[in-house]
Amino acid sequence: MNQVAATVVDTDVFSLMYLRRANNDSRVAGWREYLTGRRVLISFQTRAEVLVGARSAQWGGRRMAETIEILTVRPRSVLITKWWTRMQS
Repeated sequence: MNQVAATVVDTDVFSLMYLRRANNDSRVAGWREYLTGRRVLISFQTRAEVLVGARSAQWGGRRMAETIEILTVRPRSVLITKWWTRMQS
C-alpha cells in the first residue's frame, strides 16, 4: 500500500499558497516544491483564522464559497471551528 506523506501547515503558509490571488512572496516557490506529492493538512485553528480573516475583510459570497470549499474538514472538528470563530469575531 502506498502511503502519502502528510504535512501540517500553519495559517500563513496556507493563506499565502491557497488564498492569495496575486502572490509575489519569495517563500511560496520553496513551499510548493516541498509540498508537491504530499497531503496538506491544517488545524481547526487555521481554518477558523482564515474564516475570521475573510469575515473581517468582508469577502463577497463567491470568494467565501471558494474558500470554504478549499477548507475541507473532518466532521468532528466543525463544531470546534465554529466555536473558535465566534470567540475571535
